[in-house]
Amino acid sequence: MEDNVFDQELFSALEWTDNLNGVPDFDIEKLKHYLIQSREKSFDKGSVRAYKSLKAFKYFEEGFVQRLRHAETFVANTKVYTIHAKVLASYQGKAYQTYVALEKETGIPIGGSCACVAGRGEACSHIAAILFAVEDFIAKGLNQSTDRPTCTDRLCAWNAPSKQNVEPETIHNIRIASSWKQLKDHVTFDGSGFDPRQAGDRQVDLVRKNELVQALKRSNSKCNFLKYQTVSDNASCKTVPSRRELSMDDYTVNIFPPSVMDISVKCEEAKQEFFSLKPDQIRQLERMTIGQSDSERWKKARKYRLTASNFHKVFKMKATTNPKVTLDTLLYKNVRQTPAMAFGIAKEEEAAQRYTSETGIQLTKRGLVVDSKHQYLGASVDRLSKDCCRIVEIKNPQSSWKLSRDSAVKKLKCLKFNENNEVELNINHEYYTQVQGQMGILGIKKCDFVLCTELDIFIVEVPFDPCFWERCKKKLIDFYENIVLPEILYPRVKFGLDPFRYEFAL
Repeated sequence: MEDNVFDQELFSALEWTDNLNGVPDFDIEKLKHYLIQSREKSFDKGSVRAYKSLKAFKYFEEGFVQRLRHAETFVANTKVYTIHAKVLASYQGKAYQTYVALEKETGIPIGGSCACVAGRGEACSHIAAILFAVEDFIAKGLNQSTDRPTCTDRLCAWNAPSKQNVEPETIHNIRIASSWKQLKDHVTFDGSGFDPRQAGDRQVDLVRKNELVQALKRSNSKCNFLKYQTVSDNASCKTVPSRRELSMDDYTVNIFPPSVMDISVKCEEAKQEFFSLKPDQIRQLERMTIGQSDSERWKKARKYRLTASNFHKVFKMKATTNPKVTLDTLLYKNVRQTPAMAFGIAKEEEAAQRYTSETGIQLTKRGLVVDSKHQYLGASVDRLSKDCCRIVEIKNPQSSWKLSRDSAVKKLKCLKFNENNEVELNINHEYYTQVQGQMGILGIKKCDFVLCTELDIFIVEVPFDPCFWERCKKKLIDFYENIVLPEILYPRVKFGLDPFRYEFAL
């Protein structure tokens, strides 16, 4: 035969029958000769002599060859009996379309084709696996069977196919062994019934256990012992916080990891408990937090919420990024006021007065405003115009305080020149995400971004971008409900572990 006469197009055009009826006589010697004489010399005499150690034989033996079919055709005036099967890839979830051609009169293999990389050599491991399957089929006399339906009509019953989707098992129940090894029944440690504890210690005193857990929580809430203990319902009921105080500190880690259903149910309960304020309660919360950083109520109300200053780090987080560091920052690290932050706060009132002098717009202070539908999202604006039509976000960077306005614009990454050489807020900067979040939550369409230096004031009007906010809000909701809230209710990052969502993603 000419080289490369057997290809995928030739074989795929044939009409196939789901059996091996009429298969020509074929034996192990013909198989060995074909493999040794193959064009690519993929096999040698030594490897073929010990053929049971070949990868191709393992493919056949472990059921990787599936759904054998045949078709007959003529190639170069020679009648050819062709065989087709799907052969599973060794460590992948896909299957290769593989074909073998036998001379009808003699049963001698004369070619083959496979969709794998080595398939053009007409003797890859997948082609060889089909030949081993056909040889085994004939050697067992199955080609002489007169029963109907034949074994090949029943999806190669003599060679049970391998499953691509293996059911998961716990490590405790997995036993690793060769496919031909007979496994004996074994008694596990759990099944032996052995209990190493003293007889008097086998009955747990739940009252004393709860007292110990509560004492440890009061003394050291990050104690590793708490990862494996839980407080009984009666004990925990005494410390359930009221909705007004918005505290979730009393949740702890159960002795066994919670299921996805457990997490989902608890998250829904927590949202109903802590984030279902009525409109008048939302307005009251805003009035009571007007002092912002000077208000303890403001700090407490923000504790378990995502606020506008943190929106950017969540919005720009890649799906492949482990959120562990972000969660640790949001939930467990106390933000210490830096000299630059203190400088900006000290200059804020002066900057607001300069803005009013520059624009004539009167300003008011506001507290924490939460989103009416997703109340775990919140925003605190620096100032709001008295007509409630414009947000004013004030920045007094210490690094640019002594610079001129133009020099400050060039120095700061939050601003940039557009194609018309006009200064605008950089849409890739965290300040842009912050002000869009503020406008989205407050329902306001304009924001004046105010940059002050010692001698100059620079105002950039930022319009509300509803498309940007919808994309951002969708990601914030997903992050909070699937990552932040499960961590609050079942803390893991607190104890140095990966959060639940990241483990599921793997």
